[in-house]
Amino acid sequence: MTRARDLANRTIASAALPKAGGTMTGNIVMGDDTSIGIGDALERIEFDGAGDITLLGCNVGIGTATPAAVTASVNLQLGDTFLFQDVGGLQGMVSNNAHLDTTWKRVTEAPASAMRLLNGNFSFHCSPTGVAGSALPNWDGTDVKMIILESGYVGIGILAPTSALHVLRNADNDQSLTVDTVNDVDSTMGFSKQGTGYWRIGRTNSTGNFDIMTEAGTRVIKAASAGDVYNGNDSTVWQTSSDERIKTNISTLSTSSLDKINQLRPVAFEYTAEFKEENSWGEKQRYGFIAQEYKVVFPEAVSLYTRTIDDVDVDDFHSLDVGDLTAHLVASIQVLDTKVTTLESANTALEARVLALESA
Repeated sequence: MTRARDLANRTIASAALPKAGGTMTGNIVMGDDTSIGIGDALERIEFDGAGDITLLGCNVGIGTATPAAVTASVNLQLGDTFLFQDVGGLQGMVSNNAHLDTTWKRVTEAPASAMRLLNGNFSFHCSPTGVAGSALPNWDGTDVKMIILESGYVGIGILAPTSALHVLRNADNDQSLTVDTVNDVDSTMGFSKQGTGYWRIGRTNSTGNFDIMTEAGTRVIKAASAGDVYNGNDSTVWQTSSDERIKTNISTLSTSSLDKINQLRPVAFEYTAEFKEENSWGEKQRYGFIAQEYKVVFPEAVSLYTRTIDDVDVDDFHSLDVGDLTAHLVASIQVLDTKVTTLESANTALEARVLALESA
């Protein structure tokens, strides 16, 4: 009886199928390694003995009667969302409003986006609105907003990151990376080596300062909102390594220090409008030296760098370090003090002689 019921509900391969518009009420039983379609080399649905169903050379639409055509690939369309895998297995993609039809194209005028696996890389694509059916010319270029290379390097705004995290901004005054928080908590980033030697940098929300801190929260450097920079003791006096045991070729500065000080030209000046704008410095008269003049006297205190001046790249931008000037000033004061002491002694002797002559 069961066998009879089963046969009654089936349409065997030799039975006639209903014509177009007809209704089929039974089942279709397919033999092992059989298929339904145009031909073995064309679009077909294939069945095997394990019960697997394979779609070959065709596009599948779910929620659409006209799935987008894709050349030499398998494409599954669910509305405006596509699951794509090329025949060679080189790439796979989940996309919205973007599909491959010889070239990458959008379906409607809406923005297109996708997650793509290609040659071991994982990328995220976003394209703005455009003409329906038009090509996506920047799909493999500026439309790639983020990429993870097979090496593990992550690029945001750049196709070929050269570090674990490489962020490239594409506009002036556009922050490359923003760390934001809610409520009254610190906005900080942490750095460590395999979980040890942890350092934190960021904004302390309770004060508005930018701090560099140890793992325990001890502040090492503080940059106040007014622009002043302090050490961990809230002092602008910075210590330097000065232990005698790390120094060699020690010699006392001679009277030449005073000669060198006398060769310097202290000046008052203002920075150019372009330089102030570039560095966000306000109008202010400043005091100091001209590096080109200073290096004639103390050449070791001047370094050359490459930078831009008035939109012109130069490779001899002069930078000045006046830290060593303190030692020469001290040596000069000592020389002047010796001279003053000698003059005072001579003056005292002259006064004594004058008194002796007046008393005679």
